[in-house]
Amino acid sequence: MRRGAWRVALGLLLAALSFPDAAAAQPAGRWEAGGGVGFLTGGDRLDGVAAGVLVDGGWRPSTRLALVVEASRHRVTQDVGFFEAEVTFDAVLIGPRVRFRAAGVPVFAHLLAGAGRAAVSARTTMPVVAVGEDRATEGAIQIGGGLEAPLTRRLHLRAGLDYRRATGDTPLDQLRVSTGVVLLF
Repeated sequence: MRRGAWRVALGLLLAALSFPDAAAAQPAGRWEAGGGVGFLTGGDRLDGVAAGVLVDGGWRPSTRLALVVEASRHRVTQDVGFFEAEVTFDAVLIGPRVRFRAAGVPVFAHLLAGAGRAAVSARTTMPVVAVGEDRATEGAIQIGGGLEAPLTRRLHLRAGLDYRRATGDTPLDQLRVSTGVVLLF
């Protein structure tokens, strides 16, 4: 699994560097900060969709490549009979993000790795008040991409789709759809 992830990252980087740099005419900032909302689904601990927020920041050594750090939190509350369960997914990931134009459309792809935490809290009030909690932090890898369209020279709109896998005793496979803004400075 680890060798395959490094091969994919290297392939993404080489592919991005082989495309002509259409954005070179517009100087971009060397730093970026972004944020937005996301909707996470999948995994055996979640029925439905968990809504959440994400923030990221990065350094752009070139117009095509950025080294980014992303933090996200998604939460959903589920009613399961006499119990109410709250499921929270947190992740902090780091890795390369490449940008290029495909058929004239500004797209990006990234491969991020780090840590993910899943927390489940169950409560009941009948027949007595009882609370149970479980948390696990494990390694996570996320691969994804999407569109990043400039609204102005320094403000971009981003929409993406990601696949995240949290490793461990019970691997967790998740899909995330997100949208947000990116500020270049």
